[in-house]
Amino acid sequence: MNIITIIINSFKTLKREVQNFIKKSKSNFGFKQLFFVSIILYLIPKKIFEKPNVGLDPSWMLSINMAIKENLIWGKEIILTYGPLGYVSTKIPDYTSALLIVLFYILIVSNAIYFIHYLFKAISSTKELVFATIVFIFFGNILFLADSVSLYFYFIFHLFHFIKHRNFSSIILISIFSLLAFYIKVNTGLVINILMIISVIYLFLSKTLVKKSSIFLLIIHFSTLFGLSYILNTDLRSYIFNSLTIINSYNDAMVVISENNTPLLCVIIIIFAFSIPLIFSIKSIFSSIKELFLFFNISLFSYILFKQSFVRADYHTDTFFSGIIFIVFLVFTFTNVTKIKHHFFYTFIVVSIFSVSALKKSLGGIISANFANNVLVNAKKDMNEKLKKRELPKNIMSKIRNKTVDILGYETSFIFYNKLKYNPRPIIQSYYAYHTNLIALNRKKYESKTSADFILYHFGSIDNRHPFWDEPQIYLPLLANYSIDDSILYENPPKKVVLFKKNPLNKVITEKVLMDTVIHLNSRLEIPQSKNIIYLTVEFDYTNLGKLRRLLYQPSLANIKIYNENNDSTQNTLIFPIMKSGVPINKIVLNSEDAMTFFKSFGKGNRNAKAIKIQGNPIWIDKSFKVKLVEYGFK
Repeated sequence: MNIITIIINSFKTLKREVQNFIKKSKSNFGFKQLFFVSIILYLIPKKIFEKPNVGLDPSWMLSINMAIKENLIWGKEIILTYGPLGYVSTKIPDYTSALLIVLFYILIVSNAIYFIHYLFKAISSTKELVFATIVFIFFGNILFLADSVSLYFYFIFHLFHFIKHRNFSSIILISIFSLLAFYIKVNTGLVINILMIISVIYLFLSKTLVKKSSIFLLIIHFSTLFGLSYILNTDLRSYIFNSLTIINSYNDAMVVISENNTPLLCVIIIIFAFSIPLIFSIKSIFSSIKELFLFFNISLFSYILFKQSFVRADYHTDTFFSGIIFIVFLVFTFTNVTKIKHHFFYTFIVVSIFSVSALKKSLGGIISANFANNVLVNAKKDMNEKLKKRELPKNIMSKIRNKTVDILGYETSFIFYNKLKYNPRPIIQSYYAYHTNLIALNRKKYESKTSADFILYHFGSIDNRHPFWDEPQIYLPLLANYSIDDSILYENPPKKVVLFKKNPLNKVITEKVLMDTVIHLNSRLEIPQSKNIIYLTVEFDYTNLGKLRRLLYQPSLANIKIYNENNDSTQNTLIFPIMKSGVPINKIVLNSEDAMTFFKSFGKGNRNAKAIKIQGNPIWIDKSFKVKLVEYGFK
């Protein structure tokens, strides 16, 4: 069967299914159909596009659009886990294709509607219908999210839909989902494309696809993937390698450990409830390649969903509890194991109850979010107020004119709203430059002739990090190659934005190793006194238990206490990969005024740090680790 025949048959099948559904709905529009239509009207997203905003997350979203505007090379000149099609997920149309955003919206919505319709067809009793409706009220909005996790979910659904029904439109859809996911968010996209290869091999071995069709499908799919890299201005090797670096370090740098253990307890109960029917059916599962393949996919998806939700165990955990219930649905829909189907309803009830219990959002918040088509006047007024906070004064704009600009920090919204010419370092926001390779790429950019003419800098970080230690290696070329030109205050309470201008002549950076030794957790290290800037590098490692914890759940955190000349101390969370790159340790910088002093006086005007103590749990973190102190000067 050639690809043209497959496509024609797919559209015919899709047309036939839609016609049958409409015909059945007209002739038998009863209780179930009323529930179905009500759920769709409730869940369907009420708006297609999003307005640009300000803040940490909105800023990286805007950077995607600005990168497209400036024709930056993905993977080299801009490095994110999001890719050149990331804007169809963020839904901001500026400088991008509004048509593609609409088409992606239609793709997600149509698949969500079909999935819900498919589940409603499988429901056989009134109690199941009522219970399913309640579940959709709480969790159904996740099916309509325009993101890569949704693409992954529908990839699995259509894969097993094809295996069960031999519907070739599903095979085309899993290829489309894989391609889109790769260029929307590369971490999920890599997983789906690897699964694409595994799935086609399985389909061939199980004789669901013939050899020629299997080979042809893979050739067409990956030829399209490579072809899109040229259209979307992507350096594939760098795009994959640098994104993997971000993904690997995300565990260590972005972890948020919740003091509330209820969500984790609910996960354990859900796993237990889900495992009981599986344990009693283990023989049936292992006797069928199809069942093994199903539970392999379900287990992998559940693990990835858990990791994405629980590395930052804050509001992100809602993603897991909203998604896990539909994984249960997938198992029920596609397994042929009788015992699992028989216990489905009870598993479904347990998973639902504990998922609802663990949600951060209230029922009222969930319902209002589904009708969040806010009054346009109020939304417009709120947006105008936010825009005013990002408007640069005329004297700053007259200095920059048509020169290139970057921003140190995360508020790239300043560049977007003032329509400045964007020339970023590859890692566009300081807080996620959390690996030695990534920090080195940013430093290399500021040392090069292609660096921005002006740099806007604002002080601060996220979580409980040291506020001056995001990509701190960048301060060395910043001090050598730039000078403070101006500053402004914004927001209330006031925050400072500093304007740096590139120097006509660069200073030479000198370095001298002062110490290279091994210290232990919870021991005090005295810092040498120097007028110059001293950087501390620390090479941590996890114990075997710590590595297992990092893989399955979250890494353990370490803290650093910094003592000043009066022996007073401050304490912050350490980011292991950043510490390996090096941080300025002998100068006290705790606020924007300290930062201004640091940049103006090369650290000479700052208070000195006297000693440090690194604290951590030796169960998870090795007791001994290497430290190095390097002194930097400028001439």
